[in-house]
Amino acid sequence: NGEQVPKTALFLSPGAVVDVVAKIGFEDVGDSWSPRSGEVEVSLWQSGVQLNSTTTLEKGLATMSAAVPSSGAYITWEVRLSGLNGQGVAYSVISDTFQTDSLAPEVVDMSIARHDHLAPSINQRIEFTIYDRPVLPRAINLHLWKQWIHDIDGDGLPDGNEYVSNSIDLPTNLSTLTGIYVLTIDDTAATDGDLVAGYLSGADPAGNLLVGGGGGGSDQHLFMYQVLRDIAPNILGNEVYYADG
Repeated sequence: NGEQVPKTALFLSPGAVVDVVAKIGFEDVGDSWSPRSGEVEVSLWQSGVQLNSTTTLEKGLATMSAAVPSSGAYITWEVRLSGLNGQGVAYSVISDTFQTDSLAPEVVDMSIARHDHLAPSINQRIEFTIYDRPVLPRAINLHLWKQWIHDIDGDGLPDGNEYVSNSIDLPTNLSTLTGIYVLTIDDTAATDGDLVAGYLSGADPAGNLLVGGGGGGSDQHLFMYQVLRDIAPNILGNEVYYADG
């Protein structure tokens, strides 16, 4: 899905096709110099079997595509380098072991109803519970729409191009089965009756896309609430009466 696999969470989705990128350079000259295409061959190996190779370098980067095996809990990929014009090469064998992960993260709960109303607050807090294993996703994006700011066409409803990215707080522990992701916004500038809508997108470290996060299409929002100030009840004197009995 275009996301880089973090070194701290080496997970891959079974059956996915991924790009393995290796940085090739010269010793003791920094990152400014690198071999030209056709001078070296960079190859990708798994369990003694070559998966792919390339002699093309783009600014010192060699890119090779490979399919993640659909079976096996762990896979180890190794990058090897060889000279094509008789020159020697010096490098340490580069290898990483990945754990396969076929389970997509899913939004399983949130602290408000899909359609709700809330009193305005400078620290309006909405919580989303996401389930995943073996680890919770870090790459979660929140897309937010505030009617008084983002309703460009003035139709009173969110359109896909009107949502804007908004920060979201991640759980402190991503190794649990469920985690609480928190949106905090200030909606005190809203007029009574204005709407706020939003949805979540993202993926886990293996590239499995978030399920149940809503979307930017018509009526696909994950949540929408109306900003309504609480008004104290008021008894009008001429409306008070007593019934017989």
